[in-house]
Amino acid sequence: MKQLLNKDSILRIGKVCGISGMKVWVEILKKKNDSFLFSEGEIIRNVGVNSIVEIKKGFLSIIGVIVGEKLEETKENVLLKDINRTSLLDQNRRIVEVSLWGYFDEKGNFIGGSKEFPLISSEVFVLVGEKLQNLYTACPSDWSISVSKLEITDKPFRLPIDGLFNSHIAIFGNTGSGKSNTLASLYRALLEKLGSKDSKKFKNNMHFAVFDFNGEYDGVECITSSKTVYKLTTHDDNGNKIPIKSKDFLNLEFLSVLSDATEKTQKPFLQRTLSLLNMIRKQSDEVEQNKYFQNILKKYLEETLLLSDKIKADILLDYFANIYTIFGYDCSSGMDQLKWHSQNQTFYIVDQNGKKYFNSQSGIISSLKIYTKITDFCFSSLTLLDQLFVVLYLKLILDIIDNRVNNDFVGYVIHRLQRHRDSISRIFEFDEKASIWGENNCIIFNFNQVNLSMKKVLPLLLAKKLYEEQKQEYNQKSLNLIIDEAHNILSKTSMRETDSWKDYRLETFEEIIKEGRKFGVFLTIASQRPNDISETIISQAHNYFIHRLVNEKDLLMISNTVSYLDKISEESIPTLPVGTCIFSGTATQLPVKIHFNELEKSKQPKSHTIQYKNLLE
Repeated sequence: MKQLLNKDSILRIGKVCGISGMKVWVEILKKKNDSFLFSEGEIIRNVGVNSIVEIKKGFLSIIGVIVGEKLEETKENVLLKDINRTSLLDQNRRIVEVSLWGYFDEKGNFIGGSKEFPLISSEVFVLVGEKLQNLYTACPSDWSISVSKLEITDKPFRLPIDGLFNSHIAIFGNTGSGKSNTLASLYRALLEKLGSKDSKKFKNNMHFAVFDFNGEYDGVECITSSKTVYKLTTHDDNGNKIPIKSKDFLNLEFLSVLSDATEKTQKPFLQRTLSLLNMIRKQSDEVEQNKYFQNILKKYLEETLLLSDKIKADILLDYFANIYTIFGYDCSSGMDQLKWHSQNQTFYIVDQNGKKYFNSQSGIISSLKIYTKITDFCFSSLTLLDQLFVVLYLKLILDIIDNRVNNDFVGYVIHRLQRHRDSISRIFEFDEKASIWGENNCIIFNFNQVNLSMKKVLPLLLAKKLYEEQKQEYNQKSLNLIIDEAHNILSKTSMRETDSWKDYRLETFEEIIKEGRKFGVFLTIASQRPNDISETIISQAHNYFIHRLVNEKDLLMISNTVSYLDKISEESIPTLPVGTCIFSGTATQLPVKIHFNELEKSKQPKSHTIQYKNLLE
């Protein structure tokens, strides 16, 4: 008891002298103004701004943080012993301002909020030991990870698995501040912990997809060695390809994203195209598929050659030429054979018997080589991508003949798909059996060698596909989408796209972050420019790891959207050292400054800064 009382007397640093709402003023004892206190051979840092203090109120411990301090001058009557009289002397009182955070109840559980308040003259103590540790984390050690330490004590800090990883996470910080190490450390520790529990259930029920824009996380041991890596490229044919089922590719939303189709005209055209393509593909066998396609093509070629509108006919013949080219046939000589008679407003040909005008009874059309060649076209032998483009052109021909669409407007959707054609063939392979996950439950999508236009489209396609699949199995499985350099696809200020496309892109990810939790989908974003990201997405995150940020707009965005930061934590963001961040959110009672342990070199992301001296050695 005596030892306990001695320790209390050492740790007691003052008493409450003023209270106003959540603010409390404490007068520090005159003998407790040194930088350090000594207790049982232990050196304890004395209180200052940002220190945690304990205010005793009966059996309760009220917890607060010092947010400021000042000196107050007072005049006191002091007995001068040498002359045996009293005199008024100036005395300085050290007053610190404390912001209340919450309290420990009788059972030792920390409860945040303003239910309990101290009393005038309540004693104030330095908070140390187990209480300080429990203040920030009370998660069981067998269901938590330890990859960091408290900055104020240098003691290990445990992060809860439930409450953190089954939530949306935001990691922000300037280049070189340590955010990549934080992301890799978090998920490496998580995968190791979960995999050690029940490897079979872990592999089957928990999935992780990393969207890596700079090729930082595809190292053999980075995050996990048991992962499927897709090193994608649009520059040549040497990259990995993502397996995709034909039904997933021939999906209206999928193709609408690829082609940036407008909602009212281009998207309905794609829908009609897919209906025609499915009609052809569902024929009983390949022979019937080919015959069905050939009959449609012949019918509309004949209708085109009987048109009285030369401009429309020329447009349609160009589309027919594109179809013939896909089948490997150059029809330019056959098209050159066609002549136009302006007065009769009809096509004709000239042979050894003279001019022959086209009409429905002449039978000339059926004798043309461009007509008879159709019989050789084997639709079933085309790749799925070629089949799609053939039917796109064919459907456009049909709609123009029927005066259903405006060629100048709807034709753009085909041109945009055509522009992505090489990229699509280099990124995707059509496989009805292979799984995108391979043999693992962690995927790394490396977009480093993907061109700029596909960098915008591809992550959206993949995220939407994985999200829709997860919605079908959400009560048995979970999915973590991890997006590094998230400003690449979550930017609200991109000038490289139309407003409608930007809105669709942001709405998709906003839906994931708003509705995903109920389907077992959790989003983790990391970015060096939070100001570029949609406020809706940032504000919907549950937990934040905020590294050093110095840009005024980024700091303002954090201040406006992150509701879990106190004033001192917010003001310290521009001066945080490398590897140190402020952890705040629903998984912790209070904002806490922690330092992440640096990963071993083989497990680090490839994000280190090059050293000039190493280039000369």
